[in-house]
Amino acid sequence: MRALSMISTILATAALISTAGAQEVVKELPLATGQTFSVCEGEYESSCAAHQVYLYCYTVYGWAEATCKVRGTNEPAKYTIAEISKRGGNKCGYTIYEITCR
Repeated sequence: MRALSMISTILATAALISTAGAQEVVKELPLATGQTFSVCEGEYESSCAAHQVYLYCYTVYGWAEATCKVRGTNEPAKYTIAEISKRGGNKCGYTIYEITCR
């Protein structure tokens, strides 16, 4: 019984060390390097054209900064934003952007 308890402790410790190491690697990586997102910015999501990500008015640049930021560094986020379509309506209109993290 005691041997089983020691094995469980060793396995739990190994899992913690492995997880901690993985977290350190993740801290240094951008959240979405190489990914492209179709983003709709507007007052109501139901009024957006087809998209992957919905953002409320005037938040697209903050979202891109946070999503494409390299964690654990002071480097600025690297991304491109392309305006795909735009139409008026409600508080700020509706814009579809294509955002690619670099």
